[in-house]
Amino acid sequence: GVKTMKLPLGIELCDKKAEKDYNIIDILYVGSLSRHKGVHVLINAFKELKQENRILHIVGKGKDEDRFTKMAGSDQRIIFHGFVPDKELMQLYQKANVTVVPSIWYDNSPMVIYESLMNGTPVIGSRIGGILGLIEDGYNGFLFEAGNVDELKKILETLIGDPPELKRLEEGAFESVKKYNMDEHLRKLEKLYTEYTKGNND
Repeated sequence: GVKTMKLPLGIELCDKKAEKDYNIIDILYVGSLSRHKGVHVLINAFKELKQENRILHIVGKGKDEDRFTKMAGSDQRIIFHGFVPDKELMQLYQKANVTVVPSIWYDNSPMVIYESLMNGTPVIGSRIGGILGLIEDGYNGFLFEAGNVDELKKILETLIGDPPELKRLEEGAFESVKKYNMDEHLRKLEKLYTEYTKGNND
């Protein structure tokens, strides 16, 4: 059979962190709109936030989309963007105050987390799967129990009311992603590749 190997994805880093605005708090979800991704958990938690100056941006398509739009109902603060081109997605990451990865079962979707951190956007993620190794509680984001609407709501509420804390997490986010930068990545790849080809020529 074919040997495969998994690597954290290399990422080109921006030199400086995007400047964010705290008058309107932008919360971002990027991924497929299917139940195992926990989008309903995020929508339910978000709807509990009373203030007007919060916006939930949901990027992606998927089989449970109708269900989620129904859940969002008449809440004007929830915007479904569908698929967006890369350039527009990067702008959303830059603008976002926080990205939420609310999966309810094992998820190894680090790309969203990397792209978020790279833009200095802290991540709130479920305490499961590949998410665990990338988010450090209180440093570059927060972890919550998968599926726990109440815990997610509390974290969002606390952060939204505390721009200095958001700023501190942004710094942590930006710092934490440096270890995934391209040079490092290429070195790892090279090392793996040499080991791999050696192993194959026995």
